[in-house]
Amino acid sequence: MSLTEGAIKAMYEGQDVSNPVVQIIDIKKIAAQQADNPDRYRLVISDGKHYQQAILATQLNQLVHTEMLKNNSLVRLTESLCNTVHGRRVVILIALDIVSQADARIGSPVNAEQTLTGPTDGGAPAAVAAAASASTMATSARPTMGAPAASGAPVPEAHITRIADLHPYQQRWTIKARVTNKSDIRTWKKPSSEGKLFSFEVLDAAGGEIKIAAFNDQCDKWQPVIQQGSVYYITGGSLKMADKRWSRTNSPYEMTLRAESEVILCTAPATEIKAQHYNFVKISAIAELPKDTNVDVIGVVTKIHPLGSVTSKTRGTQIPKRDIEIMDDTAHLVQVTLWGNRAEAFNYPGAPVVAFKGVRISDYNGKSLSTGASSGISVSPDIPEAAQLKGWYETAGAAAGQGVNISAGGGGSFSKVYKTFSQIDTQNLGHGEKPDWFWVRGTISYIRSDGTLYYPACPNEKPDGRTCNRKVVEIGTGRWQCESCSKEFTSINYRYVLSVSAADHTGSFWLSAFDDSAPTLLGKTAAEMAALKEADDPAYQHAFEEATFKAYNFRLRAKVETYRDEDRVRCTVMRAVPIDFVADSEALLTRIEQYAA
Repeated sequence: MSLTEGAIKAMYEGQDVSNPVVQIIDIKKIAAQQADNPDRYRLVISDGKHYQQAILATQLNQLVHTEMLKNNSLVRLTESLCNTVHGRRVVILIALDIVSQADARIGSPVNAEQTLTGPTDGGAPAAVAAAASASTMATSARPTMGAPAASGAPVPEAHITRIADLHPYQQRWTIKARVTNKSDIRTWKKPSSEGKLFSFEVLDAAGGEIKIAAFNDQCDKWQPVIQQGSVYYITGGSLKMADKRWSRTNSPYEMTLRAESEVILCTAPATEIKAQHYNFVKISAIAELPKDTNVDVIGVVTKIHPLGSVTSKTRGTQIPKRDIEIMDDTAHLVQVTLWGNRAEAFNYPGAPVVAFKGVRISDYNGKSLSTGASSGISVSPDIPEAAQLKGWYETAGAAAGQGVNISAGGGGSFSKVYKTFSQIDTQNLGHGEKPDWFWVRGTISYIRSDGTLYYPACPNEKPDGRTCNRKVVEIGTGRWQCESCSKEFTSINYRYVLSVSAADHTGSFWLSAFDDSAPTLLGKTAAEMAALKEADDPAYQHAFEEATFKAYNFRLRAKVETYRDEDRVRCTVMRAVPIDFVADSEALLTRIEQYAA
């Protein structure tokens, strides 16, 4: 196996290199400064032409302990990151495969850093010099206690780390970034803990974003100081993998401020850092995105609904809520829900352009958007996309009328979120924490007529007004007992449990249909079908024949269930609406006209 020539130079210059093979030419242990921290290993890696300093991720320490990784080993780097640490480039080795063990160093590599930045010493470093260099890289002077500051001395730009280069294995770094969003203080109280926190999001000149949180004492310390729109030098936070349910930035990490963290206001102009960074998604494309996806969207406000409120399930308090509708130049509309102070304050005249940062997609009864604590909202933002959209709306958008509303309640049959049967698999529908709801246009190809089609159900009405509907057991001629209610009955109900195979142009899928949809499919109640079967009436089998090859708009609920230790998606028919081909054709023509406008 040969080394990947040019790999070190490419990594040093920040280029992507796919799984390069390099040689380990030196390994030195760096003792942990604190007892509870693991030791680190400094390595020197070579591609035969250049060598480069590297740090081994602590989860790979076992490779050194077992001597699987040692001097002259050839390894394939499957995951690595080249960062700038104190002005020097260091490769973080996150994952690797050991390829083979060489007898000696391959080639005569020279120092990549010196080759690219100045005179080279012509050879690989001595072990003593390398160890000293590693100590400098992996350790640093203890930072001074951060204190709330209105201003401070600027940090030399050469020592600034890009947010995109941040990694948990770095010992010391400073970022320079603008605060693009700031949350209110939130509190929590659990049996095991209680406290408070606030968070803010920052953006640097390279477009990198990261969410930063401060808890308890750090919350009290920094929440009054941090101002949205200001630029700060931030040093010494701890990094961990971001929970993408709550973090809406483009960084894989999120940061927590610690007691030793420093946050210093940058008083010099920082025009190189934008006020906000957007990755706008067209409203028409939102209909095809999965729920819980965080998106940036921009649109013209076409409707502002009255202020309402909902009751918090956890606190029992009233939370202000307001829905607005926005349209973009695809002539599609979507509903956006605002909460809290934002809901109360949003009441702008005319048709302003609004840009949303990090709003979450919901698919309840169609696709809609909801703001969160870390979502950004900018009314009439000074960005090219806003000017372009305003011009479109004034010349053509207003004439588009209601457009195609992808949220509930608008735009005819095409306002609903439709999927195909093949997309149930390709989009992993039903695999989330909550069920997926959607519509499918399909045709019944088969209804299973053998086995259990219906069951005898308990007719007892419970105190809350609901019917029990549990299965009852026959205990004698004309007598039935419900074990759940501990009652006997002489008159019972029958309820459907149909298995239906339906198909569209992409494939077929087995659906479950119960008493809220099965009567529509068979044209008879479960009690009527039970009576026909009891009388051996040919109409029983005829009902299945009549139901086959009829087309419906199926409202489906998809959720993964485990059956015999195997996970499978179960789709339940919640509604079955016969297709009105005339109405659907008219809706399709309307949509075509709106695209052409």
